[in-house]
Order: sequence, then structure tokens, then C-alpha cells
Amino acid sequence: MAMRVLLAWELGGNWGHARRLEAVARALQRRGHEVHLAVQDLGPFLNMSHLTQTHPDQANDQPGARLWQAPLWGGLLRFSPIRPLGPPRRFGDLLANLGLQDPAALEPLLRAWETLFHAIRPDVLVADFAPSALLAARGRLPRIAIGTGFTVPPTHLAEFPPFPGAEPDPQTAGPLIAEPLLLAKVNATLARIGRPTLDRLPQITEAEALMPAVFAELDPYRGLRSMPHLSPFLAGPLPSRPATREGIFAYLPGRSLTEAGFATLLALGPSVLAVMPDLDAPRRAALVAAGVRLSDKTLGWGQIATHAAVLCNGGMGTVSQSLAMGLPLAVLPGGVEQDLTARALAAWGLSIDLVTLADPLALLRAGQRAEALASDFRTRLSDPALAVAEQAETLAKGTTCEMVHKPETS
Repeated sequence: MAMRVLLAWELGGNWGHARRLEAVARALQRRGHEVHLAVQDLGPFLNMSHLTQTHPDQANDQPGARLWQAPLWGGLLRFSPIRPLGPPRRFGDLLANLGLQDPAALEPLLRAWETLFHAIRPDVLVADFAPSALLAARGRLPRIAIGTGFTVPPTHLAEFPPFPGAEPDPQTAGPLIAEPLLLAKVNATLARIGRPTLDRLPQITEAEALMPAVFAELDPYRGLRSMPHLSPFLAGPLPSRPATREGIFAYLPGRSLTEAGFATLLALGPSVLAVMPDLDAPRRAALVAAGVRLSDKTLGWGQIATHAAVLCNGGMGTVSQSLAMGLPLAVLPGGVEQDLTARALAAWGLSIDLVTLADPLALLRAGQRAEALASDFRTRLSDPALAVAEQAETLAKGTTCEMVHKPETS
């Protein structure tokens, strides 16, 4: 039976979220289901005509996916009075920095999602880094939480665990704001709008199915999971390995390019082909003068595969694809999640340092090792979008949730 599925995305600002939801939407549409997307950034989806147009060749001439603007967390707004408390040490800190510290921040999010639920009347919610959507749907809709290991934390614990690498000193490793205090703020809001309260803060990201799509080595919660990992979402089939690999491919968004990264690119010069969105004009001119080849177009992985190494900011899509293709990785992290990924890669011996990029012999050895490890990563690949679609069908058939809308009667 066809179902109506709402795909939600609230937090996180890179293309990985959009590509994941695009893949899940297509998998659902191919199985004859109606898809709605409520997302924080509509931009990436506006040109996805293959999603939004009616598909007469599929079951029941199904309509294309419908786009909705997702509610925005206060911490994402340019003129918000909410200020970060500091670098997050736990997932709860992340939510506090985005607005949960403000007692008035959660209610508008929950009410906005309730309005969307009534307008869309979904049978299942699939949430990609959308904690307030998960909370609003609690007890009302069957929920699936998808994303990376970082964005799908375990929910069975009393508190969110510290991120790997937190200092052992309790005074510096503890949360920026005590979780009981955050929980009290959340529960006050839930009680005010007549919703059941939580027993512990991790329940805010709870779902009937948690589906972290990540290689286990890169999951910051890998020792705390009670379910298997889903295959990471990759950008299509892996290209064949070229006979030779030369030069370095760099994907580094200009807005997060550090001085160390800039200096590295200048030193590597003509050996680098780089895609650097949002790069400012002075740095662009300096890199071009140093011989770095800048591309304004996104490169396909068939082109990237011809390079001897990848330099990136630690985005999970680029990292996962590189590991499966046997490409050595050097990482200049550009955020909290990317920093955790860089640490995990280093801990497992899956990355190289910046010095290696400039040493042809060392880079050759790194390539041989990366290729030897790639076969194991490739054996763990499957179709994660199909797995999510099948899980949605299972939940829609067997849910005991109090639905946000009554079933239609004929």
C-alpha cells in the first residue's frame, strides 16, 4: 500500500544532508510512495526536477515530491540573541548552542512541526539531523532517524556521552550546561503544550528506528550502539581504478579554510586541482599565482579517482567515498563533526599528514596501503536509501503510535 512519507532536515549546513534525502526520496518514489520534504535550506532541492515532477511511468502516476520550509532553530538566525556557550563537548551542548538554552526556543519549533504534520498528514517521518521534528512526532508518528554517526546519537543512555577526545578533567569534559537543566527546560515546554515529558535528555533524538549511515571506524559512538551501522551514502557506483594516479585533489570550502590549509595549498602549487566554494578573491588570486588549478565546477568521482590523494575538510561523504576507492586522505577539519572524523581517521591509521602530500615516495606508499584497506570498506557497501525505504514500510504497517491524523475513511 502506498504511504505518505515526510523527510525532514533541520541542522547541518552541507550538501550531505540534501544528497541523503534525495536518495531516500528517490527510493521511496520508485516504490510508489508519496514524498514530502521539509528542509532548512530549500536551495539544493529547487533544481531536483527528477524529484519534484510527476512521474507518469511509476505506480499510480505518483506526484512529484513537495517541498516545505522546515522550522529554523534560533541559533541559526543571523540576528538571534542566542549565543554559543562554547565549543560543544556533547550532543546536548550542540543543541544548547543552537537554542535549547533558551526556555522559549523549543515551543515555536514544536508548534511549527505540528502545523506541518496536520497539513501533510504523513504516515512516517524520516529525520536527518532534525531533533525537534523527532520530538514533535514522538508518540504520534513512526520515526526513522538517519544521518552520520555524529547526527544520530544513541538514545538509550541516561545522558549524551562526551565526544571522543574530551579532556579527562571533569571540570573541562563535563557538558557546557548541565543536562538536568536542559531537560527541565524541554519538559517545561512539553508540559505547556500538553505533550508527554521526557525522562532523560537523549530521548529528544529518539526514534523507532535509528539508522546511522557510516563506517563503524568513523562513528564517535561506535562502542555504544545497540544496532548495526547502515552503509554510508555514496555518490553513485564506484568508478574503476585508473592505471595511474597523479596529483592531489582538494575539496575545501573557502569559508572554513584555515591558515595552515592555505599555506599547504600554496606550497603544493601546480600538483593541486581544487574545488573551493566561497573562496574569497585575495586568496583565490594567491593560489592561482602559486599554480593551484581551481575548478568552479563540481568534479565527478571518476575524475577525482585519477589523483594520488584527497585533501578535504572531513565531510563524511568525501571521506567515505575516498576510503572505498582506496584514495589516501589528508584532512583539515572545518567543524565539530569534521574534527571528530579527522581524529577517528588518525586513530585508525586511515589518514595521512600534510607532509606526506609533498613527498612522492611517501605518497606512493600511502596509496598502496589505502588500496589494500579499500576492499574491506567496499564489502560493507549496500543501498542505504533502499534500507530506509523498507524500514519506513515496516513501521507504517506495524506502528502503535497515536497518529497525528485519523486514517481517512472511504
